Amino acid sequence: PGSTIVGTEIYYLETASLRPVNVPNTTDKKVKPRGRLGQIQLLKVESPLEGYVTLSIDGYAFLGPGLPALYADPQVWVWRVTCSVGAYVREGLELTTKHVETLPHGSLLRVTRKTINSLGLSRLRVHATVEKDGSTRYIEGWISEFFNPLSGQRGTIAQPMPFPVPAQYSVMLSEGAVVRSDVELSSPQIGHAACGTVLSVVGRSFSEHPMDQCIERLRLAGNGGWISVRLNRHPPLDEMVVEMVGIDGGFDPTSPGSFHFAALERVHQEQEGSLHLTSNDAIGIEELRQGEISSIDEDIKGGGSELSSSEGSAGLKRPPTSVARKCRPVPKRHDDKCLICLTEERNATIVHGETGHIACCLVCARILNARGDRCPVCRLQIDSVIQHFWA
Repeated sequence: PGSTIVGTEIYYLETASLRPVNVPNTTDKKVKPRGRLGQIQLLKVESPLEGYVTLSIDGYAFLGPGLPALYADPQVWVWRVTCSVGAYVREGLELTTKHVETLPHGSLLRVTRKTINSLGLSRLRVHATVEKDGSTRYIEGWISEFFNPLSGQRGTIAQPMPFPVPAQYSVMLSEGAVVRSDVELSSPQIGHAACGTVLSVVGRSFSEHPMDQCIERLRLAGNGGWISVRLNRHPPLDEMVVEMVGIDGGFDPTSPGSFHFAALERVHQEQEGSLHLTSNDAIGIEELRQGEISSIDEDIKGGGSELSSSEGSAGLKRPPTSVARKCRPVPKRHDDKCLICLTEERNATIVHGETGHIACCLVCARILNARGDRCPVCRLQIDSVIQHFWA
């Protein structure tokens, strides 16, 4: 993973018989020939080794065009259709809108937004190209991220492609970037990266909140936590928190384990350092914590308690690639499975009056509320659904 190869020619075979198939060459050299059902694509390569590699089987690609940096670019978020029957693209957010196209299993697409519709389903705004009858056309619309669990099916329809190589992001915001233990903005804060800090990022994901505009979040190497790409504000106040500066030069595709082990060790050392604080250090970190309690908005400006230099909370000098960590991440608590889907963890509370039941996962709880169903435990009317975190 993360290796760059140079291909010179594509060969086609029938999937069943492995016999060669003659496919006309495209006149546009910028267009990469797509695989299709019933065919295997083999790519002849000349670098870094000479030989042949499998490009795709039945349309499911194993290699992607371009350099690794493309797949870590914040402007190009590539996802893959993982559902065997494909992904239904509709014009609008709701499932009652017009069906535009069905993207086949294995298709690569670009996602620009995630939101929750009126049925409580996670929907993705997608942009993709499809080939049909020898022509290529561009489509855009909405697809579901998961199956509706109340339909009797469970699983993902599309998933984000992982970073082939770690990317480096620089903190741009003068107040710095808040580091949290999980992808959600309500999860505990575990550290702070000052303005100018260069962070190694290994992946990204959408948060589940706010429901009308889920936030893009970045995962730090070494299980070091999550940060936001932008402020949790409406445009034009949603300033950039970080920007990509390039690929992490410390990553070797031939030995990926050494990079991730070093990142884990670095995060562990930062956490250990937070356990040996003086009384003045503890006071500074408590002030930082109190400044965060008033709101879950990420990296709120003007809070007065954010660190604004490359120093820690008590003036301790930090290298430009380190994070001033407050404490160890809060371990996740594993309870019984959701009463509805029986597969996901119970991470939502169904609120009714002044009481609530922790009985479902967030997806199922949202759908129950959207349908007007009652609490599956006590049969009381559902007032709201919230996501909870163990502290």
